[in-house]
Amino acid sequence: MVKKLETVMRRSTKRPVSKSTGAAAPRALSLCCVDLAIAILAKQKRVENRTRAIPSYAKHSWIALHVSCGRRPMVKWSRAHVKKNWSVKKASGSPWSHWTPTTGWSLKNQALPNSSIVGFVRLGDSHPLSAREKKKNPWAVGPHCWEIKDAVPLVPPIPGVSGATGLWSIDVMNPKLKRSDRMRLVNSFHRVQAGER
Repeated sequence: MVKKLETVMRRSTKRPVSKSTGAAAPRALSLCCVDLAIAILAKQKRVENRTRAIPSYAKHSWIALHVSCGRRPMVKWSRAHVKKNWSVKKASGSPWSHWTPTTGWSLKNQALPNSSIVGFVRLGDSHPLSAREKKKNPWAVGPHCWEIKDAVPLVPPIPGVSGATGLWSIDVMNPKLKRSDRMRLVNSFHRVQAGER
C-alpha cells in the first residue's frame, strides 16, 4: 500500500487540502536520522542526496523536513558522515553551537525527536553529482544532489509523524495527526513561505 501511495504522490502535482484547516497540506521529505536534520538546519549541509532528480512541482519551493524513526541501515553511516564533516566553527553562534554529532545506533539524548517534523527547507534545483563537486563538497554524495537554499527549524518539533520515501503529503500519511499539531504545522509553513520567521 505504501508503494502505491508513493506512486500516486509522485504523479500528483496538486497538494491535498487539509480538512481540519482548509489549507494546503505541505509535502515533506524524510531523513534517516536527527544528525542529518541538524546539519541541514545549521546550514552546513546544503545538498540532500537522492536517487532521483527533484520533481518539477517541488523545485524552488518550501517543504517540511521530517526525521524518520531512526532505525534504517543508513543511520550508522549517516551519523559517521555528519561527525566527519561537522564544522564547530560554522556552528558557532547558532542554536547548534554546543551540539556534538554522535555515532552508532543509540537514540538516547538526541537534540531532536525521531518521527517528527523538525523544520522547513526551501529547495532549489537538482543535478547529478559531478566529480568536481564530490571533491569540493563533502556533503555531496549523490547520485542526485538536491540544492537546499534555506532552512528554518520548527520549534518545538511536531512528534508522532509517520513518513515515507521521496516527497510525501503529511495529511495523506498522517490522517490522525492531532488537529492542534496540524494547525500549528500549516500556520508555521505559511509563515515561512511568506518570509516570516
